[in-house]
Amino acid sequence: DSFDFHCNKATSHTCHACQLAKHVRLPFSESFTIAPFPFHTIHCDVWTSPVLSNSGFQYFLVVLDDCTHFAWTFPLRHKSDVFEVLITFHAYVATQFQRPILTIHTDNGREFDNTAFRNFLTNHGIVFHLTCPYTSQQNGRAEQIIRTLTEGLRSLLFHSSMPTKFWPDALATTT
Repeated sequence: DSFDFHCNKATSHTCHACQLAKHVRLPFSESFTIAPFPFHTIHCDVWTSPVLSNSGFQYFLVVLDDCTHFAWTFPLRHKSDVFEVLITFHAYVATQFQRPILTIHTDNGREFDNTAFRNFLTNHGIVFHLTCPYTSQQNGRAEQIIRTLTEGLRSLLFHSSMPTKFWPDALATTT
């Protein structure tokens, strides 16, 4: 018996069912809203490192300004340090830029959604936007900058042949 089979890679396979089957989830719709001025809206998220750093850091907080797309990163030993860092960041913005932070956009992490943080935001007139649970696409800007930063820090560590435990140093350079 002869089995006559030909594979032609030049012909694209456009079966709709095959394309849908390959998707883990539908693509995120892109947001075209932009804050009208710096610190109108900031996006925050926390990344957890799989490796404890040489200086004892396990996490980093990223703060992204929606208008300028400028990012700040803060290595953290504990997620509970987020509150203190954001209070300090609020004071920094007020002192150095003479601007108020009007809106903070975060995911539903307990490091953000707690009584102390909500009281601080209320006392300073800051609007708090939380994403719906399990919808990382709603915190897309913060998720995207974290992906960019972690790819950059991994590249720096790999290229310099440095151990992963030096990720905070690579993060500072990448930021």
